[in-house]
Amino acid sequence: MPHRRRKASLGNVRYWVKFSAITALLVVLAGYLSGYVPPPGFKPSQEEVWKYVRTKAPAYHLDPHFVYAIAMAESSLRPNAFTFHARGMMQLSRAAWEDVSPESYRHAWNWRMNVHVGLKYLQHCRHFLEKHNAFSYANLAAAYHYGPAALKKRHFDAQAFLPHKPNKIYHALLNGEAPPVTIPKG
Repeated sequence: MPHRRRKASLGNVRYWVKFSAITALLVVLAGYLSGYVPPPGFKPSQEEVWKYVRTKAPAYHLDPHFVYAIAMAESSLRPNAFTFHARGMMQLSRAAWEDVSPESYRHAWNWRMNVHVGLKYLQHCRHFLEKHNAFSYANLAAAYHYGPAALKKRHFDAQAFLPHKPNKIYHALLNGEAPPVTIPKG
């Protein structure tokens, strides 16, 4: 005797459609609230980012051109850039963020806050390098991108990271060269 499929009732179908829609909405909302989905937002102009970096970086004893190049290398100045382990314009990991800031990691999507904490983390890396008599901007770029401990493990040799296929900007920074980044006028 052949198996007969029961015809789905209209009420049953409506129930499952509503259930699926509500479940999908809850999943998206949970992702957004947990910080895993970047919020929509605008991309600030290069001039606006440069002006902010140019005024803030000297207070951290950092070259503004270098900081701007790091932001370009990390995210192309996209405030909602994200990877599995990093967020925002400066692509800060939760661990790096928490090392230098009491602010919630949820603020990583705010580009000014992200650059501010990025400056603090660069300063943190610089102090680490100075403590080990190993400061150079090439080493600072390596410490920022790969972590101070990883750089120390490689005997403070920034060029040891070059085989890891860094982008064009990091390639120049790790070689101690001027980054191929055009600074906006203004």
